[in-house]
Amino acid sequence: MMPNFKQLFLISLLGLSITGCSQLKTNNPIAISNEIKQQLYTSEPIVAYFDKDASAGEEYDSGYSATPSQDGYYRKLLGRDKDGRFLVQDFYQNTHKKQTDPFWVKEPLALRSFDIIFTDGAITTYFENGHISSTSTYEEGLEVGLSKTFYSNGQQAFEYEIADPEVHSYKIKFWYENGKPAVEGFATYKDDQPTYDAKAWDEQGQLVTDNTAVNDIVESIYEKTENE
Repeated sequence: MMPNFKQLFLISLLGLSITGCSQLKTNNPIAISNEIKQQLYTSEPIVAYFDKDASAGEEYDSGYSATPSQDGYYRKLLGRDKDGRFLVQDFYQNTHKKQTDPFWVKEPLALRSFDIIFTDGAITTYFENGHISSTSTYEEGLEVGLSKTFYSNGQQAFEYEIADPEVHSYKIKFWYENGKPAVEGFATYKDDQPTYDAKAWDEQGQLVTDNTAVNDIVESIYEKTENE
């Protein structure tokens, strides 16, 4: 059974504007005693650490760590805007490469969540090799517009957008890792069970029509991107 898209797909190129964002002040340094300085792990504005499995949950504290986690991530606070939103950016703990572009969150508790459903606006995520992993946009906790997910080699894996929210219908496209088309059409969910009105092909390019076989292709591509 394939879970719904809200839970599965980490995926509108980042169009963030930081106009009006109040940057963290650096022109008025606060006096800190040498004793306290010696206790500091970092003087950077890091507000959270996350373990390597942090994105698996949708709870605010899922995967959150107060200290650095091996193979995990860390989050920097870049500033706030006039509406009180927080501008943050995530990085890989081991290499310090960016894991996201800067993105907005509204709730203070969301600073401790690695799940992108708490994003307010667009977000782009990256593999550690620098290739884009996903692009998506959120409003009030819901995905809007076109969402995309990629393989670690840079090839797009799938994209989707809501076609009819009342019947949980999505317009979908899937590709194999070599760039060949896999599925194109519509998926409709009822009780988390998908039915497809779509064209599908196996990896040899042969047409696939059986609904179960189409679902197997979709799930195998999803699992591939999840494990990368």
